[in-house]
Amino acid sequence: MAFFSWEVLGNIFGFSPTKRLAPIYYFLTPWSRGSLRKRSHLEDQLVHFQQRRGEGISLIDPPAAWISSIDQIPEEASHLFALIYQRSSKRSKEAFLTGRSKTLLETMILHEAFAKFGELLILNARQHSTNQISTTKQTKTIWESAHRQGYALGTKLAKKYFEERCDDRKLRKWFSLDWFDETQSRIALRILQNLIR
Repeated sequence: MAFFSWEVLGNIFGFSPTKRLAPIYYFLTPWSRGSLRKRSHLEDQLVHFQQRRGEGISLIDPPAAWISSIDQIPEEASHLFALIYQRSSKRSKEAFLTGRSKTLLETMILHEAFAKFGELLILNARQHSTNQISTTKQTKTIWESAHRQGYALGTKLAKKYFEERCDDRKLRKWFSLDWFDETQSRIALRILQNLIR
């Protein structure tokens, strides 16, 4: 399913997926054992926090994902596709990872929107994901806010795409921007909002 996700996204965004798919680990399987060995303590805690919640997670450097259920593969494979194929400078990515980025929320929204878009392309554009955060809940953290807003934008983008009302050139321009860069992430968010109008 991960390879199929990459193939679909590659066709849409004009990439022939030649780079190796980053690993996707299924929690508590023999293959996932030792997968966090070279990760920081914070990353280790974050992955286990998501595991306890029954959710998946992708980490940036190096790209890898952990899932709790098979239906999370398209979303996490989409995260990995963006992390590997998107043009982003080492400096802007480092600012994001260290929390120095002024556009932390925008970057997270863009990645969550892309992942939701990828998930819905593979699973079903008209079906809302069961792990979608309710838009009526008041969000308490930047993480929840990014997921809520990103999922909403990604769902609308998938709907437009399936209705063939999405400009492919603008879609590719959106993906080509550095979502970790403070200026470009704001531009990318505006392009995405225009794409779904």
